[in-house]
Amino acid sequence: MKHTLLIILMAGLLFGCSSAPKDDGVVSDIKNRAAEYAEFGNRYYQAADYVQALKFFSQTLEMNVSVDNEPGIVESHGSLGKVYMKTGDFEAAERHLLKAYELSLHLHNDMKLKTAGNLGEYWLNRGDTEKALTYIDEGLSHAAEDPESPGAAVLYHNAGTVYKHLEEYDRAIEYTRRALEINTGLSSYGEMAANYYLLSSIASKQDNPETAIEYAEEALSNDKKVENRPGIAGDLFALGLIYRKSENHEKAYYYFEKAYHVYEAINLVPGIRKALEYLADTAAKLDREEDVEVYTGALELLERASP
Repeated sequence: MKHTLLIILMAGLLFGCSSAPKDDGVVSDIKNRAAEYAEFGNRYYQAADYVQALKFFSQTLEMNVSVDNEPGIVESHGSLGKVYMKTGDFEAAERHLLKAYELSLHLHNDMKLKTAGNLGEYWLNRGDTEKALTYIDEGLSHAAEDPESPGAAVLYHNAGTVYKHLEEYDRAIEYTRRALEINTGLSSYGEMAANYYLLSSIASKQDNPETAIEYAEEALSNDKKVENRPGIAGDLFALGLIYRKSENHEKAYYYFEKAYHVYEAINLVPGIRKALEYLADTAAKLDREEDVEVYTGALELLERASP
């Protein structure tokens, strides 16, 4: 009896004095706040306000680190890497994307394929298609476990982008359509817009302007559904390029002008610059001398104001 009582008392002490930390709600609260901040960061990223996006993603990383939320830490590093890519700070982008990739190796496949895909996109932006393809292939091996997931769709899109640059257009189309099929099923309009934009670019490379225009218009329609202003500007600019390639300069001018106004509204300087360059060039082709003067002057002012 004494022996039994001793065991019960010891068991009570063990469970009562467990060294495992108790979640009194603080950890959950921090995780929830981190998720909210990540959402704010994503909104600013979509609006091309990269200064604010960096602030929110940095705070998200700090919160996730404070509670050792490994998936959140990986997501935060990935988000920071993508913002730095947009701002042209490739050193910082590589640092964060590599950190996300290294940490993801201890997590589930969806995280692995996402971080590998991000590095594939990074190296493609740096012009190294061989390295990009290495990471894309690795990501595809992880995607095999759940080939219809949103993460797999992103990877298929990145694979399509790489194969477009390699001029393997059939493979590029195949992967992009796989991504589009998944995103359509999920009603992911922003992702669908990116897929249509890529299909438009491939069609243009194949000298198929009618199909390129059709896909670019689909991209524009889907970007408008989610109010993706940088995407809207990019779609309008792409339509201008397609019409310019077809030597329909009136239509090209119309779309370049629309793109310029959106880029100006969101203060996206690289977009403003390229829109002004093409507006000045297209105005010259249309013999609009006054417009050439206006846009050339605006471009000169922009270059003087740029750091």
